[in-house]
Amino acid sequence: MKFILLLAIALAGICCTQAAVYTEKYFRDQNYPGKCVVAGKVLNPGQSIKHPTMDCAEVTCDNSIGMATIETCDPISALASPLEKLKDYDRKNPPKCTWGDFKNTKALYPKCCERHFTCVF
Repeated sequence: MKFILLLAIALAGICCTQAAVYTEKYFRDQNYPGKCVVAGKVLNPGQSIKHPTMDCAEVTCDNSIGMATIETCDPISALASPLEKLKDYDRKNPPKCTWGDFKNTKALYPKCCERHFTCVF
């Protein structure tokens, strides 16, 4: 029983990275023609930065008319079960695993999408 408890605690620190939600939006500013302006940050076409106001996102200026793509993390509902991260468990009586919070929302995208998960045996 102690082994199972220790294993569950150890697994809580394991994470997975998922990133793939895209949104396109215009970020035009007549003071900066041919560029994208996101929350005061001026981007050239092709330039990417961590989104200045979102916890875990990257914004890329797509073209000279101000169109930009914002990439964010997959929602939990789109992630595969964290059970797939386990190697050894009783297949007849698998643990219940759930995704937790982001590990570090200040990290650069997509590293910031890494999540904790926990399993109950």
